[in-house]
Amino acid sequence: MPPFHDKGEGRRAGSPLWELFRRGCAAQPGELLVDGRLRLSGPAALSLAGGMAAAMGGWNAGGRNARRIGFLCRPGAAHAAAWFAVHALGAVPVNLHVRESARRLADTLDCVGLDWLVCDRDLAEQATAVVRDAAHAAGIATLAADGALDILAPPRAGGPGAPSFARESWEGRVAGIIMSSGSTGQPKAICHDAQSLLWSAAAGSVVYGRLSPADATLVCMGTSFAAWTNVVVPFLAAGAKLCFDAGFDPSTFLHKLAAERITVAPLVPSMWNMVLQAASAPPDLGALRVAMTSGEPVRASLAERLRERICPTIHAGYLSSEGLCGTAIVADERDLILPGAPGCLGRPIPFTEAKIAVAGDDGSERDAAPGETGELLLRGPSMALGYLGQPELSAERFAGGWWRTGDLASTDGEGRFFSRGRTDNLINSGGIKVHAEEVEAALMAHPAVLSAAVVGLPDPAWGQRIEAFVVLRPGQPESVDFAAFLEQQDLLPRLKRPKAVHLRAALPVGPTGKLYRKALLEEVARA
Repeated sequence: MPPFHDKGEGRRAGSPLWELFRRGCAAQPGELLVDGRLRLSGPAALSLAGGMAAAMGGWNAGGRNARRIGFLCRPGAAHAAAWFAVHALGAVPVNLHVRESARRLADTLDCVGLDWLVCDRDLAEQATAVVRDAAHAAGIATLAADGALDILAPPRAGGPGAPSFARESWEGRVAGIIMSSGSTGQPKAICHDAQSLLWSAAAGSVVYGRLSPADATLVCMGTSFAAWTNVVVPFLAAGAKLCFDAGFDPSTFLHKLAAERITVAPLVPSMWNMVLQAASAPPDLGALRVAMTSGEPVRASLAERLRERICPTIHAGYLSSEGLCGTAIVADERDLILPGAPGCLGRPIPFTEAKIAVAGDDGSERDAAPGETGELLLRGPSMALGYLGQPELSAERFAGGWWRTGDLASTDGEGRFFSRGRTDNLINSGGIKVHAEEVEAALMAHPAVLSAAVVGLPDPAWGQRIEAFVVLRPGQPESVDFAAFLEQQDLLPRLKRPKAVHLRAALPVGPTGKLYRKALLEEVARA
């Protein structure tokens, strides 16, 4: 069982996360929540969040207490305090993406059934447009940088109440909702109960290395992504200092690590590449004990540069919105530089089970043999309940106690798992199935390449043809002969080699900093 339990103490059901917050604040008499405006000690953070909870407790929606409260906020100390304050009410917090369109945010509001939308003061106009476009009658409150909450507009009279998804047997257990970062189709509201969030908090010391009040981290990922939850909840539970940066700047990131004496620095691989590209001589990073990365497979070349220039200890986590920190696979620097074995994800952490499923021609399924590629399935104590209002999808993805990740992987027979791409990044060229990530890994082996993206483009003869888009490292000549390189290194069979390689100044990335193939395909189609 996770180490935090709700003892009652007069609080409403659903408040174990408030107990976690209270204990984390008590463990840290020094700075706990820090941003450009606030530097809150543990006791000050608890006092601020308690005041927020009291204010929110007076809000109502259709004559009842607010049950779901959304946030349209950038990373900050006040937002973190408010997120935990929602748990003090036994209500459910939902972080929204500040750069999403008003129309899509309105769809999300309706999907989740938010009673109130809390926004940064400078985002009040955007929040107003979102609520105006939504069918649901949410109220709007603004959050100041110092933590002050002010009602901008109460819920519209006569509007519908929060949707009740009676088909979900677990509906009443939801304690937190994470919105999928997907960019098309119906929003996916990934639901967790208190136990899964508490298990995630407890597992932080496995994913990041043992956490304590002596630790500090820098949070510059958007609040709407699982990465925010995967960092904030475990570090707060340990009483470790959380420094928030409203915007990622690769040229100043290392200086912020030094100034705040950061011990664990988390970024996705593409962001670490940007930091290394922008940095000249790194400042004193003597406090840093772990360079953390997740969100994408880590190239051996990146791991080597991080070891040489940033920190000798590297952790790479296979983490997700569905699994959080308690259902994860983690690699260290030794795994990441294994010769001849790119894409190492590491080994499942304690309490996490992982397997590779291979589909047969008759629709049956079996466990993969070592080296064989199939779909990665996970189960563990911090797994989500399912997708709100999508029982069919929940049944499909959470089947028999296992979560179907949609990622392709293999094992080496020694407990290590290796990324082999996505089930939806498969290119069918003349009947030959080619995984885009396999071709990208071969191109990235060239010392001149900084990043690469491979897609399948329509072809009248082959159905799809393989084409690549690469970004070269600064100062590299543009006359790279990739065909000769792939031939000489024997990295790919001829049928998997790209028909064309296009040079780009940059590749499109999504809000989390990961490669965004859909946007690349749209750019190519418009050209």
